[in-house]
Amino acid sequence: MTFGSRIVQSRIEMGATRELSAEARDLTLFHYRGCWYCRRVWKALDELDLVIAEKDILEDPDAKHEIMAARGRRTVPVLRIALPDGRVRYMGQSRDIVRYLRERFGEPDPELLSDQFKRIVFKTE
Repeated sequence: MTFGSRIVQSRIEMGATRELSAEARDLTLFHYRGCWYCRRVWKALDELDLVIAEKDILEDPDAKHEIMAARGRRTVPVLRIALPDGRVRYMGQSRDIVRYLRERFGEPDPELLSDQFKRIVFKTE
């Protein structure tokens, strides 16, 4: 069993028993089980000891349609962020998602923080 498959297996086994993290109830991760880039996000979630809602786009057609409507493609991972004012943001790219999670919930990696990242996270329409 490889490192990545251990992360996937442990998340599946724990999924039924772990409650969502109260401070992260506004987040949903769109993924599919064999996605290599999703594993990077799961690793960060594990390191930050966060449990967020997850939707597998291969098992949940509504989830696939949601990210297609929001982003115009079905690539994952995608992090759905529900903002306090009722708007929703969708963040793609595993590295950007990991940066956001580390900045919000843990120790940010100084190499990962950038003005470009801040524009992605706080982009206005």
